[in-house]
Amino acid sequence: MEDAVEAEDGLDAVRRAGTLVATALERSAAGLTASGPTLADISAAAQEHLAPARPSFLGYRGFPAACDIAVNEVVCHGFPDDRTLAPGDLVTLALAGNVDGMHSAAATSHVVPGAEDDGEAVQLVERGREALRRAVTAVRPGRQINVVGRVIESYARRFGYGVVRDFGGHGIGAHLHQDPFVPGHDAPAAVTVISEGMIFTVQVMLTLGSPEIETDAEGWNVATKDRTKTAAFCDTVLVTATGTEILTGL
Repeated sequence: MEDAVEAEDGLDAVRRAGTLVATALERSAAGLTASGPTLADISAAAQEHLAPARPSFLGYRGFPAACDIAVNEVVCHGFPDDRTLAPGDLVTLALAGNVDGMHSAAATSHVVPGAEDDGEAVQLVERGREALRRAVTAVRPGRQINVVGRVIESYARRFGYGVVRDFGGHGIGAHLHQDPFVPGHDAPAAVTVISEGMIFTVQVMLTLGSPEIETDAEGWNVATKDRTKTAAFCDTVLVTATGTEILTGL
């Protein structure tokens, strides 16, 4: 199995891509306002913010946009169209960038302000962010990769959240997706041993209801079957001798 361990020159490119991805996501999140830009406009702006990195998602397996924008019940692969956002919408932005042939990826969720009662969605976002922090902190050389999902699921269960099992983190670098697979749920069979120098994404996908999902007829939007809201967070990390360096952090 080819794990995501990169040479120093490749690591520098992944690091630069990660910084550009994080900056682009931060700037794009500022545009998440009710009756503001369309989802397509937000994706186009994210692509501009990402420069000089190239958008890794654009054209990947036919995906037609730079930014994956998932709204409310959509878990991932959200197709940016001409819709505008409403107060209380829960929006996940996922973005990946390519610098000199090396990739980094990240995702973050936000609640559009202005709703009278969006406390449940706000809590889901806050706890999803905390689940990511805990999972990244648990990564250490010598531990099995299943520690990531175990930490995420044990934390999410405290609040009765669903944990999506069909997607997860993965190695990243010379390819957008490569080994190892990093489950975001408790998966004891994922026994790859974490080693210094690995680069992979840690991904959290939580729902307010069932974790069961389905894909729409167009083959893009992946949504919860019960149509409950979801939040997702992701960072690209480098495994160091003592823990991790978050390559998509600011």
